[in-house]
Amino acid sequence: MKPAQADAYLRRLGVPYPAWPTLEVLRELHVRHLRAVPFENLSVHLGEEIVLDEDRLVDKLTTAGRAGSATNSTAPSGRCSPPWVTR
Repeated sequence: MKPAQADAYLRRLGVPYPAWPTLEVLRELHVRHLRAVPFENLSVHLGEEIVLDEDRLVDKLTTAGRAGSATNSTAPSGRCSPPWVTR
């Protein structure tokens, strides 16, 4: 996730940029993600293409203010983790 995308994601979650990736911070981000990015399957019903491209998923969750199915609503906390999360 690029820095601008991380900033937009954190704005959506309503949290400041964390100083350090502590367990407490990561737990808070997880809870905030669950509250701010609900499950939705509108794309399926609207006949939209289901895209798993990381940049497009992050854009959908941040700029577009949408959520996603189980496959794509967890993207920021999964394969396109914000830059403060180490693997």
